[in-house]
Amino acid sequence: MTTQESHRVRPPCALLGLVALIGCAQPEPAAPLSEPPSADDPSLTLHEGAPVWPVWPDDSDEPDEPDEPDDPNSGVYEGDYDWQVLGDSLCDDGQEQSIDGDLFISEAKSLTGLSCLVGITGNLLIVQNSALDSLEGLDALAHVDGYLTVSENDLLESLAGLGALAELGGSLTISENESLVSLDGLGMVLYTHSITIRDNRVLERLAGLENVLKISGDLWIGDNPLLSELTALAAVTAVAHGLTITNNPSLETLTGLASIEYAERGVDISDNAALTQLDGLQGLGSIGEGELSITSNDALTSVQGLGTMYIEYGLRILYNDVLPTSDAEQWADSIFLGAKASVSIAGNADG
Repeated sequence: MTTQESHRVRPPCALLGLVALIGCAQPEPAAPLSEPPSADDPSLTLHEGAPVWPVWPDDSDEPDEPDEPDDPNSGVYEGDYDWQVLGDSLCDDGQEQSIDGDLFISEAKSLTGLSCLVGITGNLLIVQNSALDSLEGLDALAHVDGYLTVSENDLLESLAGLGALAELGGSLTISENESLVSLDGLGMVLYTHSITIRDNRVLERLAGLENVLKISGDLWIGDNPLLSELTALAAVTAVAHGLTITNNPSLETLTGLASIEYAERGVDISDNAALTQLDGLQGLGSIGEGELSITSNDALTSVQGLGTMYIEYGLRILYNDVLPTSDAEQWADSIFLGAKASVSIAGNADG
């Protein structure tokens, strides 16, 4: 079976009351995510009600040096704050402070000098801190209106120190932190744009994301060699763009994703060598503008854990070495496909 003629075809607006989710139009399919989303990708559009994506200023608009606050008693630092230039002078006067701009932290050894910081209107970048082993000092930070990136911090083992963070307006990116074991300490963030967790060599679990309910962009989890479970994502009900779980060789189960009801722009489950079942995706009911791709999962034995769903553009179940073709075909016969959807089931086990 390689075409959709053997499947039941049903218009998207007739299934399970999904009008509000995917509409009646049939847009062009979005390309599957083979790389994590870029934090400043202008193609990422937010659904209604999502926070506005921060606009990175042109180089021509940036001052040569960070601005001094207009009023030293105002509690607001105007302009971007660069740790390498200004160090921990922000809290010298002892009062609470906000930064009306971005905060760049690199080559820092301690953040205790930022204990007065309560808010950032721009982005927070904690990158390339080879000697930083703790985020303590950011304990009062309650909101970041832009994105949060924690990357290339060799000694950081957790995100403890961000416990007060309740509002994140942009994306969350956690990448290339050599010692990071968990995301414990992240705080109380309920909504965010995209979440990217990638290339964290010893990351075992996603504890710290338990409070996240909705993601208005992409959820991309990949290239984490020791990540074994996703249970911290159990509260997430919607991913507005794409869901990608790729190249996590120790991941045995998708338990933790069961509350996700739709992923508008596609789902990609690929190259997870230890994954045996897809039971954690039983709540997924709709893929409105993309396809479902299940490829090259060497230990996958069944796709029956997936529930009945509507897929607008395509289904690919390819090169899963021990997955019986009959199992894949049986499940594919039970779902609903868009009128232009294609189906490809090949390169799996013959059983």
